[in-house]
Parts: sequence; structure tokens; C-alpha cells
Amino acid sequence: MVITYFNYVWDIAGVSAGAATKARELLRAVENLGHTTYLEWRTPQPNGKITATDRFKESLKPKLQRYLHEPKKLALNLPHLLQEYQIIKKQKPDILFSRLELYVFSNALLSRWLDVPLVIEADCPVTYEHANFYGKHFKHLGHLSAKIELEVLRRAEAVIAISNILKDYYIELGVEAEKIHVVPNGADPEKFRPREKPVDMIKKYALQEKTVIGWTGSLVGWSGIENLIAMALHVLENYPNVVFMMVGGGANKEFFQKKLHIKNYAPRVILTGTVPHDEVPQYLDCMDIVLAPYPKLSFWYPSSLKIFEYMAAGKAVVASDIGQVGEVIKDGENGLLIDPDGGEALLQKTVSLIENEALRKRLGMQARREVLEQYTWEQHAKKIIAIFEEILK
Repeated sequence: MVITYFNYVWDIAGVSAGAATKARELLRAVENLGHTTYLEWRTPQPNGKITATDRFKESLKPKLQRYLHEPKKLALNLPHLLQEYQIIKKQKPDILFSRLELYVFSNALLSRWLDVPLVIEADCPVTYEHANFYGKHFKHLGHLSAKIELEVLRRAEAVIAISNILKDYYIELGVEAEKIHVVPNGADPEKFRPREKPVDMIKKYALQEKTVIGWTGSLVGWSGIENLIAMALHVLENYPNVVFMMVGGGANKEFFQKKLHIKNYAPRVILTGTVPHDEVPQYLDCMDIVLAPYPKLSFWYPSSLKIFEYMAAGKAVVASDIGQVGEVIKDGENGLLIDPDGGEALLQKTVSLIENEALRKRLGMQARREVLEQYTWEQHAKKIIAIFEEILK
């Protein structure tokens, strides 16, 4: 089977690193099953070089982006149509697998024109997320984005939703329940597996005889890192053998630096900055306890990539009982859950793991077992291929 995959996210090395990792890992697993895949990044990516033109554009952004962002996204369908037509004609896919994206409908049109079945990957409700988070201050084109989103989903042969909550959301909007399949994020259990702490990392970060509490992440505003500051300060004050390792750059690193590099704590709060995904496992290898203190939101539809990687690595996880996280982690069995509102619970459960190495090991072993049974990329790839095969019958 030949599969062409279109992904429209921007900044795949930064804010969209999680989405990029999922795409690469899932398609690699599909190829390992004997199929041919083409991964097409449909949005030009930042190259790290800042020109005079770039600086000029940045100076105009605050004035114009509010009004031009959505018209520009809509207009991009024209070059998408022209370019994607050539891609599909050249690659001759059996399935067009495409990520759902704000205002993008070129994939649905080409699917119909070229008679190639379309399967949509829905990792988020794009109109809702844009209106309530990243684009809430932009000038919206009425209800056009919602209408396009719904029409693309209706025209697809199947929809791969990232969570049960997102599936239910789309069913309520009128998408046929039968065509929506839930495939969450996952992990590569060979890349993320229990290992001894690397000697070079122990030496580099002075981790000898230390208990390491860790966090990884790239998204800003969704991670709930604000919720862990009070706990971290208490632990730093009262447990001198504990070190924090925060893996992630940009605004997240700046936040931790401001909140935790105080008093004499800086040597015990390691801020790595942005780390390539292939290097994340060696940092996880250093950690004894890992955190995912997501904030409380009324509509929590994501699938946490880090949760599955934490679990595959055999780590003791402390995470918010919210959305899919509460479906995957069973409190006291394969991790510890906390109320997203409860700061005291985060402190209590983190301290219980600091003081109990046997509990850490038991939870970590069961967490890995859970991933091996249900949440590897290979298992997800098999589910998706089965959906594709059913469409092609």
C-alpha cells in the first residue's frame, strides 16, 4: 500500500515538535509493516536564519497579523492545490492521509478530483483551538473555518481522532460516529526503555546519589508547569538530595529560570533548553520521578505524547487526572494521579515517591507493561492499516 501523508503544522523543531514526532514515528511503524509512505510537510519551516526581510515582517506582525492571519490561511489553499496535485500524481497513493488544519480544504478537493480515498488525522478541534487559544485575538472570518472543518471531516472516508473526548465532540457536530476511530499517541519501547542512568550525564550534571525529578515539554500554555512551582520550592528547601531536570526551551525555560533559579537552588534545577527528540531518552534515563501537571480545562481533548514516553521508559509518573491521562494512568497501579486544582496533592504524591524507591520501581514497571500491551507505535500502525484496508475493499 502507498500512503501519502500531508501535515501542515509550523515549527516542527519547536512548538510543533510533538506533532512532528508523532508523524515520523507513526509513518516509520507503517513502513516497518511493509508499506510505502511519503511524509510531506506542507508549510515552510523556519530555518534559523533571520534576514532583514524577516525582521521587517516581524515588525509588521503586531499591526497586521490580527487581520491577515485567517485570510492568508484561506488563500493558501490555491498553492496547496497546485502543489499537492503534482505530489499525488507523482506518488500515486492508495490513501491520502492528511492532518486536519485550520482553513485547509485542498486535501478534500484533490481526494474527490483524483479519486484517492481521504483519511483525516484529527489531533485537535482546529477551529475551537484557534478561537480559544492561539488565535483568540485575531479577526475571524465568521463561521467559515468551522464550516470548512466540518465539511472536510464529512468528505473523508475515515477520521483518526486522537482521543475519545475529541471523537465525542465531532459526533455532536454531526460527523458520523462509524467513521471516527480513536488512535492515541504512543511511544517506541526500544527508544524509550528502562536503563541505568548514563555515567556521562551523571558526571555532567552532578547527579551522584541524587533523586531526579523531571519534566519534558515544548508547548507553551498547555503544560501546567505553573502548578508545579510551589511543590518544587518545598522539595528544594526540604530534600537536599533532590535535583530537578526540566527538558525544554523557549518560554518554558525562561519561566523555570525565573521561578526556580532563586536563593541557592540554581545548581539543583537543571534547565537543558531545547533537546532534539532523539536525545530525550538519555535525559529520561536520568530521572526517577516524572511530572505532567496539566491544568484544568473544561474541554481536554489532547493525547499526551510525554505520558506514553514516560511510561515506556519505566518511570514513576505523577500526572493530572484529566481527559485521556485519567484513562491511561490508573492511580496507584501504573502511576499517581492528582486533581489538576490540587497543589497539595502534587506535593504529597511527589514526596511519597521521593521517600519510597520501591514504589517508584513498581509503578514504573507496570507503566511500561501497559505501553507494551496497548500504546506502541507499531500497534497503532496496525490499527490504522486495518482502517485503510477496509476502505480499499
